[in-house]
Amino acid sequence: MEEKSNFVTTKTEKEFNQLCLHNFDKLFVLIFFADWHEPSVHLTNVAKSLAKSYEGKCIFVPLNADENEAVAQKFNVEMVPTVIFMKSTKEVLHRIEEDSPAVLSKKVEEYSNSFRTAFEADKTKMFSKIEEITKSFPLIVFIKGSPSAPKCGFSEQLLNQLHELRLKFSHFDILSDENVRNWLRHYSNWVTYPQVYVNGKFVGGLDTTKDLISKGEFQKLVEPFNLKDEPENIAQRIISSANVIALIQGKTSAPSNPKSEELVKILNDNGIRFTSFDLETAEEPVIKAFREKLGVEEFPCLIVEKELVGDLNKVRDLASSKELTARIPKDDLVLSLNEKLKALVNTSPIMIFMKGVPEAPQCGFSRKLVDLLNKLGVEYGHFNILNDNTVRERLKEYSNWKTYPQLYVEGELLGGLDIALEMDAQGELFPMVEKYVKTS
Repeated sequence: MEEKSNFVTTKTEKEFNQLCLHNFDKLFVLIFFADWHEPSVHLTNVAKSLAKSYEGKCIFVPLNADENEAVAQKFNVEMVPTVIFMKSTKEVLHRIEEDSPAVLSKKVEEYSNSFRTAFEADKTKMFSKIEEITKSFPLIVFIKGSPSAPKCGFSEQLLNQLHELRLKFSHFDILSDENVRNWLRHYSNWVTYPQVYVNGKFVGGLDTTKDLISKGEFQKLVEPFNLKDEPENIAQRIISSANVIALIQGKTSAPSNPKSEELVKILNDNGIRFTSFDLETAEEPVIKAFREKLGVEEFPCLIVEKELVGDLNKVRDLASSKELTARIPKDDLVLSLNEKLKALVNTSPIMIFMKGVPEAPQCGFSRKLVDLLNKLGVEYGHFNILNDNTVRERLKEYSNWKTYPQLYVEGELLGGLDIALEMDAQGELFPMVEKYVKTS
């Protein structure tokens, strides 16, 4: 990105998006020109001179329409010159399709004044709303999705950290309110999500919060507010966290006593997908809450759809009589096709399921995802869903994502093209894939 005062030249769509993201309080003036069209080049030079009078108010962005095709298409630019007045959120306020310097000068003055007036009014309104949200509970997190269904890996990581601390917290789904999502970045001066607030004050994002937790500083920060979650709430959250849950001693990969080991083996032998909870990490009041809520006397035990199936003896009997799988939701029975899909998404650390192949994509969305990964310089695998209709249809169920392309990182679905582009624009994608950059 080349910048001289408030006249900024961006070379890529990513740079353009970053410029918008970091200048929320500015009016943007986009000047689309072409080298072969002298009047549009002249208007761009006029805009460069004009910019000096609007420092701190406007960002002028000259865009060669031939070299910035993606941005030009986004704004439906069909001729040069075209001047777009917009907010940083890319909301278009006005469009000029003529090469008159006088008209440009007049409209810049008009819209810079009206934008600032409207911006300050919106700022007062939105800052008041955000302050009310941040002070609605001592610990509040702004995430994508909800605690029961986070919609990005970073939000999920943060939630796991707070759950491990057994803390009560409130949340706000920033995907549910575009105004809050955009203005909160300006309020906190922090452009990425999730964001954490304690007692109405901004703490940081995921990395900052994880670092504070590892040092014990976050725990001290929330200690005055008595946010330790009630044992009954913790037990209920765990019971509700998955369709099939095994309460065992130790981890699934390494049960710490023979009974837990046998329960894990029965579930695996019957092709049952399950989540386990290590009772050895739980405090006694939480274990007591499990007993009271489930009416269970012995551990380990099995829970299916929030109801107790039984202890090891009961599960053993059901497995022997072939009745165990009848108690399990169909989606949690590991089918051979699901094993195939799991193997496919783990074929490469970065894997895309697309129409066509990287050298010859057969749809525009697949081509854009390939272009993005190539730009990042990472190694990735691919699967042409047009060659296997079974995979094409069943992968939608496996991933709970109905469209293509689909992008996986280390076996986990990241999302489709829109999610990938948004994360890239916000600088969140490259850190996730950086270790897979091609080496020469």
